[in-house]
Order: sequence, then C-alpha cells, then structure tokens
Amino acid sequence: MELDEAKVFKVMNVACKNSLLTHTAFFYHQSNKVKFVVNDHHKQICEVLEFVLCGKLIKVIINIAPRYSKTELAVVNLVSHAF
Repeated sequence: MELDEAKVFKVMNVACKNSLLTHTAFFYHQSNKVKFVVNDHHKQICEVLEFVLCGKLIKVIINIAPRYSKTELAVVNLVSHAF
C-alpha cells in the first residue's frame, strides 16, 4: 500500500465512523463495485438512524416504497456501523 493510499484509508476510516451515510456509500462501493447514489431520502433516513444509535429515538418506522435502500441502510450498514 502506498503512502497516499494509507492516508486515504485513515481519512475514510474516521469518516465512516462519524457518518452512517459515508459508511454506507464506502462499503456499498467496496462490495458491489458501483457507486451508491445518495439522495435526500438517504440523508433523512441516516439522520433518523443516527438518532436511534445515540438514544434520542427508541422506536422508528421507515415507511417508503420498495427499492429505496431501506434494508441497505437500516439493516446491513447500521449494524456494521454501530459495532
């Protein structure tokens, strides 16, 4: 690994720990080799899920149409981001 790659890795490590959306975009790209296209509803979902992680919210229902990344955000990446 080159020095620049090491710096990028360290920066991404900190960014992923601080933001669920950044974590999701980074690991989605790593696993699927395509960019995770972020939209406003992704930002809103991540904001609510981060409130859950810090204890400001206890119960949440995400009610949007299929294929809007609910599972990717709330199940796959929330669990890996939280731990």
